[in-house]
Amino acid sequence: MDTLLTDNVLAAVVGAILGAAIAHALDSARERRANARTAQRLVLGDIVALHGEWKALLEELYASSLTADASINVQLKAQLFRISGRSNQAGVVLAHAYSSRQVRASYKKLRSRYHETQALFEQTPRPNGHLRTAAFAWLDEQAERVGQVASTAAGIRQKDPGGIAWVGWGSIANKKWAEKYEALSFDDRAPPWRPEVTVYVVGLNGRDEEGQTFRQVQLDKIRDLVCAEHQRAIHVTFRGRKSHLSTEIAVCCEPMLGRARERLRM
Repeated sequence: MDTLLTDNVLAAVVGAILGAAIAHALDSARERRANARTAQRLVLGDIVALHGEWKALLEELYASSLTADASINVQLKAQLFRISGRSNQAGVVLAHAYSSRQVRASYKKLRSRYHETQALFEQTPRPNGHLRTAAFAWLDEQAERVGQVASTAAGIRQKDPGGIAWVGWGSIANKKWAEKYEALSFDDRAPPWRPEVTVYVVGLNGRDEEGQTFRQVQLDKIRDLVCAEHQRAIHVTFRGRKSHLSTEIAVCCEPMLGRARERLRM
């Protein structure tokens, strides 16, 4: 009896130790994966920021031929040396964070393109505007490629999966509902200098043919109305039902409000 009891206790102890060891190993593995993903996402963020800085400096380099100030070119050269060093540093971090050869190779190509474009813009005479545009498109093409492969490896979703988003109960004509709809939409309002017509009208869905026609007709009425003083265009929002519309007009000043009302009554 004592032997059986001892065997049971021993089995329980061994089981507990093995269970704890397995749980610890699983937790450690999860923590390592989480840390690796964090490192991948951080370095990818740095690379995205560096791409913008590279383009800005290369744009300055291209424009530097228009000035005879040698000190500007010296300062620009120093900045290019610094960003080249930071790009190399990002490459070291990326090589440690990503095991994917494709990610490392794509970033190596991007760094090479930065230096090729720099050498092109340093030529005398400078390349024409068409070649400048082609060079920047060449850079953006590879930067996008780096973003795609690195994001996939890091588990970062680059695009919204789409599908139906729940806005809530209510009518399209309700202002609160419309505000929720806009908050969930990836489409922004037009800038202040561009005219815009927004339609939240029951029976006039802005995406169907009738709604698009209605919106276009109203937009044509205000398209050329721009304030000479403030250089602002007009934004109009229609709400309600087809039988009873309310109109909200966003303008920069009182004179433009009167002109907008006159046009919309046409």
